[in-house]
Amino acid sequence: MVLVHAYSHADNTSAQRKTVVWQRFVCTCVDIMSVNNVFTTLNGIPMLNGTNFKTWKNKVTLVLGCMDLDYALREPCPAPLTDQSSLEDRRVFERWERSNRIGLMIMKNTIPETFLDTTSDKRDIKQFLDTLEERFVRSDKAETSATLKKLVSMRYKGDRNIREYVLDMCHLAGKLKSLKFEIP
Repeated sequence: MVLVHAYSHADNTSAQRKTVVWQRFVCTCVDIMSVNNVFTTLNGIPMLNGTNFKTWKNKVTLVLGCMDLDYALREPCPAPLTDQSSLEDRRVFERWERSNRIGLMIMKNTIPETFLDTTSDKRDIKQFLDTLEERFVRSDKAETSATLKKLVSMRYKGDRNIREYVLDMCHLAGKLKSLKFEIP
């Protein structure tokens, strides 16, 4: 036995409205969740300071890659659009321009204004990142010095497991090795 519910015109319109309202609600919830995910992801990028450039760069490139905004980092700037540009050329240019624009906004948002003075004229994300990298290469020496000082001054105080102490020393030695400082 099959039961068929007969809708009147008023019932049908009401059902359609409920469906539309439900679809809008679902879309709104998804949009809100997406915005929250973006802000959570962006908050995971540390503010750039004088000692954390490598960590900052890794986090920024990871976030841009996960958001599919690293196209401008991977590909060179396409030729400017002309009247004769094909649809594919326009698509590539728009993708590169969007990736570059949003990537620069994300990077500039995680950099103190004092560091932006020397890089504010850069309109290309690759040039922007290269300029920052040149500026912070010198900090490798400071990081090496601080890590070496920490390793040399480490003492076992007996307040924790010896294994943790040895692992901390190995971690510092590995960090020095990655900074190209050889321990004899």
